[in-house]
Amino acid sequence: MKVLTIKQARFIALFDVDELMPLGLTPMSKIVPTIASRFEFQGFTTPNNGQDKDSSKGFEFSDGIWDGTPVPRLAIFNDGIIVETRISTSRSREIFTESMDWAKRELGLKVGEDILRRLRFLSILTLQSKAPLLNPSVAISNAADRMAAAMEAITGREREYSGIRIDIDFDRSADKESIAGLTIQTLALEPFQSNRYFSQAPLPTDEHIALLEQYETDVLAARS
Repeated sequence: MKVLTIKQARFIALFDVDELMPLGLTPMSKIVPTIASRFEFQGFTTPNNGQDKDSSKGFEFSDGIWDGTPVPRLAIFNDGIIVETRISTSRSREIFTESMDWAKRELGLKVGEDILRRLRFLSILTLQSKAPLLNPSVAISNAADRMAAAMEAITGREREYSGIRIDIDFDRSADKESIAGLTIQTLALEPFQSNRYFSQAPLPTDEHIALLEQYETDVLAARS
């Protein structure tokens, strides 16, 4: 398996961001320009000039850089902070930690040792595989062949059919937390034979890649 691109490597630290403010005397809107300057962000927006308390609306920064690493997005919400790179979630996490140390020194923020107690990740990448990942079983291959034959009889045109997407998720009937599932799907406009795929997972980048490598190994073993 070959990783073609890292589209997104998101690190999320969930905590009450108000805990960062010393005695509540430093409004976030006052330190946003300093953050934008340190990261050299090309753009940033504030929720209603910093007065909106809706945690779904945050301070959004875009197209910055931190010590040589491009940072496409930094977002600060009431209930957490997001850092995104296109390198790895490990690098995104490093930038979060380094920037918190900087904010503690330069802005006087209170950065507790337990700030990393609740973590989330999102890894999005494209890859090329040695195997047709979306036809992992004889049952799916047979169904695709039957579909091709049936549709040729109806339309008069021969077409190739294949599995194009796999989603693996948890039972959301009793768990409403907003966590992405694992997705593998064909890249748009790529022929099936290229074995090029898009994949998303709520995992650190290295764990996402390891999972896909093992899945590829399992698919190849099943086809041998």
